[in-house]
Amino acid sequence: MDDKDMVREMAVTKDNQLLHQLKTYLVNIYLQDNWSAETNSDVYITLFGNHGDTGKRTMYHSVNNSNKFRNNQMDTFEIEAVDLEELTLLVVGHNGKGHGAGLFLDRVAVSEKTGDKKDNECIFPCGRWLDDHMDDGKTERQLRCIDVVDKNKAAASLDPNVKTQGEWEVVIKTSDIHNAGTHANVFLTVYGVDGRTGKIELAEEQGDTDQFVQGKESKFQINVGDIGELVKVRLEHDNQNAFSSWHVDYVKMMDKHTHQEAVLYIDRWLSAEEDDNQLSREISVAKKESLPLHVYQYMVVVQTGNVTEATPKSNVYINLHGSLGDSGKHCLSNSESSQSPWQQGQRDVFVVSAVDLGEMEKVTLSLDDKEDDSWFVENITVRQNHYSLEEWTVSCQEWIDNDQNNNKEFFFKGLQKARLLPDLLDKTRMIDSSGIWHVWMTTGKVKGAETVATMDLFIYGLEGETEIPLRKDNGVCEIKAGATDRYEIFLGEIGDIFKISLKIHQKELDDWFLEKVKMKHQENKTEYTLVYNDWVRPTEDNPDCTVELPIVKPDIAPLKEKLYVVTIVTGDHPASETEADIYCMLIGQWGDTTKRILGKSHRNDHKFRKGQTDVFHIKSTDLGDITKIALGHRNTGRGAGWFCNSAVVQLLEENISTQLVFPCHRWLDSSSDDGNLERTLCCTGEAVIPKPGERKLETNGEWRCWLTTGFVDIDDDDDDDDQPKLSKPSPPSSITLTVYDDYGNTCEETVKNPDGKPILMDSHYEHDVSGTVKTQLFL
Repeated sequence: MDDKDMVREMAVTKDNQLLHQLKTYLVNIYLQDNWSAETNSDVYITLFGNHGDTGKRTMYHSVNNSNKFRNNQMDTFEIEAVDLEELTLLVVGHNGKGHGAGLFLDRVAVSEKTGDKKDNECIFPCGRWLDDHMDDGKTERQLRCIDVVDKNKAAASLDPNVKTQGEWEVVIKTSDIHNAGTHANVFLTVYGVDGRTGKIELAEEQGDTDQFVQGKESKFQINVGDIGELVKVRLEHDNQNAFSSWHVDYVKMMDKHTHQEAVLYIDRWLSAEEDDNQLSREISVAKKESLPLHVYQYMVVVQTGNVTEATPKSNVYINLHGSLGDSGKHCLSNSESSQSPWQQGQRDVFVVSAVDLGEMEKVTLSLDDKEDDSWFVENITVRQNHYSLEEWTVSCQEWIDNDQNNNKEFFFKGLQKARLLPDLLDKTRMIDSSGIWHVWMTTGKVKGAETVATMDLFIYGLEGETEIPLRKDNGVCEIKAGATDRYEIFLGEIGDIFKISLKIHQKELDDWFLEKVKMKHQENKTEYTLVYNDWVRPTEDNPDCTVELPIVKPDIAPLKEKLYVVTIVTGDHPASETEADIYCMLIGQWGDTTKRILGKSHRNDHKFRKGQTDVFHIKSTDLGDITKIALGHRNTGRGAGWFCNSAVVQLLEENISTQLVFPCHRWLDSSSDDGNLERTLCCTGEAVIPKPGERKLETNGEWRCWLTTGFVDIDDDDDDDDQPKLSKPSPPSSITLTVYDDYGNTCEETVKNPDGKPILMDSHYEHDVSGTVKTQLFL
């Protein structure tokens, strides 16, 4: 059909007159700019008005976009229906199942295409996930029309010469639904780029005892002071008095001097009994030329100490503080993991909703001051949502009471790999990656995109990784332009997946244009779509065509791409050099790079020569803390044996560069040393140096060195196994220290115990090193 609609409505006639006209409604669907906010599922909408409804309509054809429902995109659809008169609500949903199949809907705006009302746009706010593993797990929502705006009305023109005086008019609309009003005390907190207000009580107007009654707009005059451009607003109440639950449509603010406006849609309960039982709502404000900050459902895990009388009897309150502000004081009353929270030694999970707090800095804990009470808190972890890969942690180990030891502050140590959460009461949130997956690889519709190759797929999870060969019946993959090839794979218990790698083995060096990879679990329907949209071809730094793709999950930033500089020093022993293809695998907190052939040396025309230092580049998703590297070769090429002195790995960050040192001093030769062709090296130290072009640190060759010997417990007991035993060596009285500079120069110094006695294990020594070596500490 012309408009691709599968439903037709016909108006009824009486006495040759149409009772109601057919109308075309323009439906604008806005998705937010969240990670994995887009969807490939079929989205449907039903409009409701005073004259009935449209029935369920699938949104097949976007008028303005060829690829619909993408991040931070508005799609327009047309619905032809008999006149509904005044629009009141709509139902929106989709048919997707599984984590990642949903979408984050910001709002829906509906107007008539023609007629007297074409300029009136009905606003249906949402600001929530439609995903069965996010938010409340709903994939269908009923949205109310809470505002009607003139879509042709231009935004107020602001005079740059008029400065704000901090005086704002605030309008709060209490929803027109049953029991929406409140008699609680209401407060507003406003945050700006330069500061925040305190809690401003929105007191009743003189003579008005029913300020926040059902369906009423309440106006207030406030002064926010000099806090700069608005960032977010927090609306809350104290849950006091009878009928305290409150449902709010929106907050509208206007600067009385500059006439700047902010419209903040809420359409949620602030209630201890309704919705998600939260008494406050935070709404972010869109700043000039930037998107508003996202609202996160922070997962807070609190462990009560395993000590006598550690359980509190009164309410526990928390305030999270980050680099972008604080969450406000939240009562931790509804545990996601236990119907009886705060038990001795128990870990409880709570949800705190707040606008993006940035890097977490500290947490404030307190108890009610109504009665004598105390609580022993052991530790706290915070993550952005249930499925985050990292979390902030703080060890508390302190008593909190409601006397002198209340409002205690604890400071986070930084991000670390997330631990497993306690079992949740809602089992639908648990994701098991083991089982059968379908993997679809889509080749772009561009000239020359096809190829013939074999591929290996590496999948990385929090609990392990796996390598899966991807083959068709003839042992290779004949990939056609514009085609989507499907593979069925089985994954074991590798935990939550965070990235995949593809290693391409082409029979001929054909280029391949990879558009995207899609993965879907066949039981729990978890779904990931990884967009690449680029050519896969061998390069000087990536001769074996390795592609890494981070998993994109709802509300979780994927691992970023990093550039690692690997410096390899070949030994100066006879026959140390090699022409073998040396590979390197960096191993870190977030998986590894797979074994990468070291292609072009960025320092020499011929690599791995005797006594030579070579520099290579490896691009990979962020590995976190790198702890090991593997170096090796496959014993091919003239003089394949190789003596490696050391390797240095350098991560180029924005402000600093960190060098990690991995000593080797071993042969990788089938006929030398122990015959191994691969060595796994451990990091023995690190150094932070300025970036190239910045301040260079020069040395005159005099350094102070600290030598700390380790303590190794060697078992002297006689065992019956055939494992070789280590004998305890006699402690030496001196150790030779060899210092290398960036140009291969060395000097040797002897470290001695000052009193001439043997150097003991688990001891610490200082030594001044000086020699002829002079170098600059930069690459």
